[in-house]
Amino acid sequence: VKLHVTFQDWEAACKACEAALALDPENRTYTKSLGYCQARANRWDDAFDTLLKMMPESDARTFLGRTLTDLGEHAKGQQQFQLAVR
Repeated sequence: VKLHVTFQDWEAACKACEAALALDPENRTYTKSLGYCQARANRWDDAFDTLLKMMPESDARTFLGRTLTDLGEHAKGQQQFQLAVR
């Protein structure tokens, strides 16, 4: 996964995380990594669904909000933060 992330090959990183989860489906680190890679691959709905498997909705929205903000998508990030508060 690290190599794919280094080269920002997010789809390949998603596949690597999915393969890891196939071997250890309860691994929270793999699940969170998959959610992050899906977000970076612009698969926001998939990322949200993945993150919901391991955290409450407010935490998943906060995670996505931080990711969006880091990517310069401040308005979309702010929207996720507002949804997290509700």
